[in-house]
Amino acid sequence: MTQPIPAKSWSPNRRPSNADTFLFIVHFDPEGLSTVQDNIAAWVSASALEFEILNMWDYGPAPLTLPSSVQLNHYAGVIIHPAVCYFPHNLESLDTAISPDFAAYSGVKVLAKQDEHYQSHAFARFITGKDFDVLVTCVPDGQLSKVYPTASLDGVEVVQQLTSYVSEAVRAMPSLSYEARGIDIGYRGSIQPLICGRLGYEKKQIGDVVDGPAQVAGLTTDISSNWNNRIHGSKWGKFLASCKSVLGVESGSNLFDFNGEVSAACATFTAQRPDLTPDTQAFYEAAHSDFLHRYEGNVDYGQLSPRHFEAAATGTMQILYEGRYSDILIPGRHYFPLKRDLSNLAHAFELISNAASWSEMTQAARREVIDSDRFTYAGFARRFDRAVEVALQSKPKPGRQSTRQNSPSSTQRVGNDNPDGFGHVVLSWFRRLAGRKNPH
Repeated sequence: MTQPIPAKSWSPNRRPSNADTFLFIVHFDPEGLSTVQDNIAAWVSASALEFEILNMWDYGPAPLTLPSSVQLNHYAGVIIHPAVCYFPHNLESLDTAISPDFAAYSGVKVLAKQDEHYQSHAFARFITGKDFDVLVTCVPDGQLSKVYPTASLDGVEVVQQLTSYVSEAVRAMPSLSYEARGIDIGYRGSIQPLICGRLGYEKKQIGDVVDGPAQVAGLTTDISSNWNNRIHGSKWGKFLASCKSVLGVESGSNLFDFNGEVSAACATFTAQRPDLTPDTQAFYEAAHSDFLHRYEGNVDYGQLSPRHFEAAATGTMQILYEGRYSDILIPGRHYFPLKRDLSNLAHAFELISNAASWSEMTQAARREVIDSDRFTYAGFARRFDRAVEVALQSKPKPGRQSTRQNSPSSTQRVGNDNPDGFGHVVLSWFRRLAGRKNPH
């Protein structure tokens, strides 16, 4: 399933061929899980921007630092992908070896974030201190001010995003008939840190609690949260297609650690309770009772994940803990809503064993979610491109000061830091939009 990224790779001592090229700073293992690379490939394909890709995977371990030979002034803008900046220290060290650094650079600066529950106020400070122009975020409108204080977004274009969208690669994933699927329930969970709260814990827990009863009921399962059992590349699509059903939970976390307080409390709890084995139900429940309950639900951030689109694309029925799933998946129509006390688990088993009911649910998910154009990268790219267009228009032309207000580094936006001038960039941008088939 892994898709090649349709853009040139950054190379030292080489200027981009066009002055309106954007440097896209990313991080992914070319031999690892395909999710990040597929996201980048689909984003680049759908956008009207011209990109050059700099994969930080090739430039040493954390903290991530851009090579000193990177010349930001050769680019119309810079985009930082979510995989680069999960940890604040990676983001803060990124520009320490280059000149100009982000604060002094006068091009368009875009920070794209996911997994924003970890020390999120550090990212708000970064946006302000480095004078970023565009924030791409998974935080919904009603929760935004909790995560990014209003002052940090003054003059910043905000683009809401899902963690993933439907791409042509997803639509092309394999699918098998009901009879050809040899696994009744499949799942690959993960073990998340305690600071991720209930949603993080449930990524492993749902597999633990369903596997035993399913086997007792005579169902064939392939369920694991062991990292060694992860499935990579095209094998992941084949695995899903071999399953009649797959388990799942909402992505993200509804417990935000704004400033490291929760992380410190988790470390203290773990040290004080050597009698409890981490990653077990007893460990999580004790932590929740002791202190996690004070933070749980402080931001409504649970959402759809790439896996939900992938399961729908492969025609695999989804058994998911009750949740909102970005208000895209409809319970009882696109997935089976499993109660957390498992009181309706037997009903899920019956549904798996009923080919007609299984077909009705999986076909509805494929038709209304995957084959629909409502959740594609093209729609996201149009909104993203518009935000970049607005940011480009606000850039200073030679000899004229930026119109952005209350910007701590606005004086650094004056003049000809980009030797080609942003008048040329904006003009080139409008020409590119005019040539795009679906500019609206």
